[in-house]
Amino acid sequence: FLGRGLIQVTGRYNYGKASEAAGINFVANPHLLAQPEWAAWSAGWYWELRKINAPADRGDMNAVTKLVRGGLG
Repeated sequence: FLGRGLIQVTGRYNYGKASEAAGINFVANPHLLAQPEWAAWSAGWYWELRKINAPADRGDMNAVTKLVRGGLG
């Protein structure tokens, strides 16, 4: 389960969670996350799921990076 989407959704677990949220089976059809509509949708879904708006509004790019990537390195 390669990274796909504008904010790279990776792994079976995350594909499954995205599938539940969208009502689309990305596990069986992972290529869909590479299509523009679903790539953009997945970025918005992940942004909201991880509550990234508040640190982004504060300009706290370290916090945004940690929320997206899990760390700074």
